[in-house]
Amino acid sequence: MDQPLRGGPRDLHLPDGDGDRGRTIFGLRYTLRQVELANLKSSFVSNVSHELKTPIALIQLAVETLEMKRVTSPEQAQKFLETISREAMRLNSLVDNILDFARLESGGIRSGSSRSTSPM
Repeated sequence: MDQPLRGGPRDLHLPDGDGDRGRTIFGLRYTLRQVELANLKSSFVSNVSHELKTPIALIQLAVETLEMKRVTSPEQAQKFLETISREAMRLNSLVDNILDFARLESGGIRSGSSRSTSPM
């Protein structure tokens, strides 16, 4: 008689004689998959953090330059304001993409049904 082995998306049925070995193999594969997923999650968070920090740093630099009145002309001030605007739009796009990804992962939306966003 088969023994069901529970613990994954599908139950695995193993013959009685191979039960212990099968459970060990299943446990090892499950553990390795969890480690792999943890590594992917860590890498994802690191990449997202970097992508978010870049426009924030540019916005901070432009604001500080304007606040300290280190611009020599109205044209130069306008250039800094355009940088702030462009990087704010970039941040908005990044956040929208992260939220869309989270909804895809949770099954909230299907690929291709999300709104159009500008490329990163």
